[in-house]
Amino acid sequence: APDSLAIEIDSSIGKICIACVYRSPNLNSSLNSVLLSCLRDVCNVSNPFDTVLIGDFNLPDISWETGSLKNCNIATNNKSFLQQLEFIDTFNQLGLNWGLVNEVTRHRVVQGVLQESLLDQVLYTNDALVSSVKVLSNLGKSDHVSLKIELGISLIKPSNQNEAVVLKPCWSKVSPNDILSYSLKNVDWTYSSDDISSEMMWNELQGKFDEFSSVLPMSRFDSRNKPLNLPWSNSKLKRMRRNKDAAWTSFVECPTKEPGRNGHS
Repeated sequence: APDSLAIEIDSSIGKICIACVYRSPNLNSSLNSVLLSCLRDVCNVSNPFDTVLIGDFNLPDISWETGSLKNCNIATNNKSFLQQLEFIDTFNQLGLNWGLVNEVTRHRVVQGVLQESLLDQVLYTNDALVSSVKVLSNLGKSDHVSLKIELGISLIKPSNQNEAVVLKPCWSKVSPNDILSYSLKNVDWTYSSDDISSEMMWNELQGKFDEFSSVLPMSRFDSRNKPLNLPWSNSKLKRMRRNKDAAWTSFVECPTKEPGRNGHS
């Protein structure tokens, strides 16, 4: 993407993509679309890594409290507003979290008048990644502040890295419909006889589940039988919850009957 750079690093919680982005306010529609496409790629829920986006996005008309445009009654021929709407819609659809809400990241004086705006932002796919975002003083003569971002990761491998990892089938990664469909086609649920004891019936039933579970996706557990990746609170679920909250906030802020006008349909 134009004026952007992304790297992938190994951390204590797996691979992480860190991208530094600059979106020029004068970016044409074509390059604007390229940048949006790249952001969707690095923040896709199917990626085997989480992502942190850092940079100057030049979105002065975005309310980061609501995740929407400050003025939703915009003129449809206003190129700047429409481009900003595209970006905040994309952030909401991807379920991204952001670290700054009411802070000022640029101070400049224009014709004797002080202008303050929030142009820089920190966005991330997993809220466990970013521990804090602090606004510091300007660097050199820049009219932008500095941001100190503390990540909740370590580049040093944990001391128990040699601990045995046990792979077990993960039922939560398969939908109930897929489970039902596969079991009806591939598993014989009848018992070997109607006269067997309850203990034998249980053993046969357990064997059928073992046969079925052999084709399930696997999850990693440590030697204490604790999941290394908690199945009930993963990045995808957090993004979905954030996306739902953003959709509701956007509707409350600016109700409309037109599908997708708030970035949600």
